[in-house]
Amino acid sequence: MWATWCAPCREEIPALQSLHVARAADGLRIVGVSVDARGAVDDVRRFAGEFGITYELWHDPAEGVATAFLLHGVPSTVLIDREGIVRWRHVGPIREDDPGLMAALSAAL
Repeated sequence: MWATWCAPCREEIPALQSLHVARAADGLRIVGVSVDARGAVDDVRRFAGEFGITYELWHDPAEGVATAFLLHGVPSTVLIDREGIVRWRHVGPIREDDPGLMAALSAAL
């Protein structure tokens, strides 16, 4: 979960993009969920272009995803395995080499 106005979100986008490129063949599917306000679709598109985002993006101004996963704050990251079980969650920017994330990814994929 992220927003165009969020500085830490901007910090983590390259790591998410890199993981997407490196692990998509293994079955990793990254979905970026923007919580930008209604009417901000153009801002989200510009942001995606600026950062070269090629993974799937959803726009969720009502923050339904945040409610469903009990997320508070942006950026927030949730790793869900193939059976739909949450295996890892983190609030704040992620690093591509985060040991907890890497272990959870290995177990989930």
